[in-house]
Amino acid sequence: MSGNDSIDFIVDDGFVYINSSHAGPHHGPQANTLSGLGGYGESSTGAHSESGCVNCHMGDATETAGGHTFAANLANCTTCHTSGDMDSFMGEYQDGISVRLLAIAEALVVANALSVDEEEGYHPNKGLVTDDIFKAFWNYMMVDEDHSHGIHNPEYFNTLLTTAETLLGL
Repeated sequence: MSGNDSIDFIVDDGFVYINSSHAGPHHGPQANTLSGLGGYGESSTGAHSESGCVNCHMGDATETAGGHTFAANLANCTTCHTSGDMDSFMGEYQDGISVRLLAIAEALVVANALSVDEEEGYHPNKGLVTDDIFKAFWNYMMVDEDHSHGIHNPEYFNTLLTTAETLLGL
């Protein structure tokens, strides 16, 4: 190599080369997802962006949540979400997101954009994929790496997942 440590190669139009087993958005995209930024699909700023992180994650503390634990105290959410049991609501909603994520991950394994193993779960594959597969992969990684299973910005998460499902023919 001459002067720099890079290798140039040409990828045909309509394709993307995933060049790392750590590819994807930043491993903590919560600010982006809260703001509705960074994925493929129409953006929407979530209602939670007005509250910011502090109200849910650092509000009133219990022994295991809120305060400086940064674990969300669901009791802090009842200021806005006044109807019903937050545990049940969030569990059902998050279960639905998990089912959709799993179906997308399995389709991405078939498309060779992800690999799966028992210890590490799903992770990016290095290799050439189509633009559509890459966009579905990126959206999957945005939702997966956020770790809220859709709570940070439900409308945007639905957009990201629906876009991925459409691109994968699910």
